[in-house]
Amino acid sequence: MTPTGTAPEVSQAPTASPSAAATGLRQVASFAGATLHVDPLAFSPDGRTLAGNEGSEKRVRLWDVETGKATATITAPGNVSVGFTPDGQALATGYAGYGAQLWDVGTGTSTATFPNPVTTGANPLGGSGAVAVSPDGKTLASIGNGGGVTSVLLWDVATGKNITKLTPRSSVLLCLAFSPDGKTIAAGGNGGGVTNQGNVYTWQVATGTPGPTLRLATTDPVKVIGNKVSSLAFSPDGKTIAGAGFAGPSYLQNGAYTGTQIWDVTTGTVVSTVTDTGGGSVAFSPDGATLATTLTGGTGVELWDVAAGKATGTITLPTNSAMTAAGTSGAPLAFNPDGKTLAVGVGGTVQLWALR
Repeated sequence: MTPTGTAPEVSQAPTASPSAAATGLRQVASFAGATLHVDPLAFSPDGRTLAGNEGSEKRVRLWDVETGKATATITAPGNVSVGFTPDGQALATGYAGYGAQLWDVGTGTSTATFPNPVTTGANPLGGSGAVAVSPDGKTLASIGNGGGVTSVLLWDVATGKNITKLTPRSSVLLCLAFSPDGKTIAAGGNGGGVTNQGNVYTWQVATGTPGPTLRLATTDPVKVIGNKVSSLAFSPDGKTIAGAGFAGPSYLQNGAYTGTQIWDVTTGTVVSTVTDTGGGSVAFSPDGATLATTLTGGTGVELWDVAAGKATGTITLPTNSAMTAAGTSGAPLAFNPDGKTLAVGVGGTVQLWALR
């Protein structure tokens, strides 16, 4: 992680970080899941339940974290995004091109649907199935596609009505996150046009007013194509956003950036840069002291001390040949709210790692 000034800068590859064994990291559980991959992951607010999308089986599975046993499954049309409501009683799921739903965690039944307003001639599978629930549980954000343009849709959870449609200058949006105070919504994707530089777009939730656009650094911003922000996370204090850049192998020669950057939310300037992480997934620990990022092809997880700007440990994961061949970022990440464990998707299983 390299501190930078106002100008984005791609640093050299970091030196090797300590191994899991050297830093006291240890795997404490493994949950059986799908045949191909479990992605993404989300903990319930009390940390007792873990949700994971099993896209190849077209379902979302819920596990009891203590016992490792599956407690429920929810049928889904394919790859989805997942996130719990603040009270932990409902699970939000988003489906690429199909909108979003809320599910009762106890019964596994659908309680609300937020449709995707697809227009005539639009690609119903455009964009992504990203979904996020505001910290107060009153607003749900999803990705909508219409006329070849993807937008962020804000919904009133109580009434099911669409409140706002936020459309950036982008061809694809892939990930969503509310700020901890719920006042800002951020969406990551690419910038559209010729270069497709990876961007994070921000808006004020109350007014829909655009905030700074956060741009990934590139080795050659003129040539770069196929670059995208595939995962993002607000720091717990809401002052910064971490975004993971990702690009398929064929795009790397054109300057695509596959590291992780941290931006100041207010100014949009780069605070620090993590290189050679492969992008894919990124997550802050609940106390904001640690940033977790995935390595290329989901082969490992790097842990970083945010204040010191240095790697503190690496979790080595078995290679998932199917995902690597497909150019998939892999290795979704989720910190337990208690800050003691990190869930990592490893192919069709989920590993739980103790951090202290």
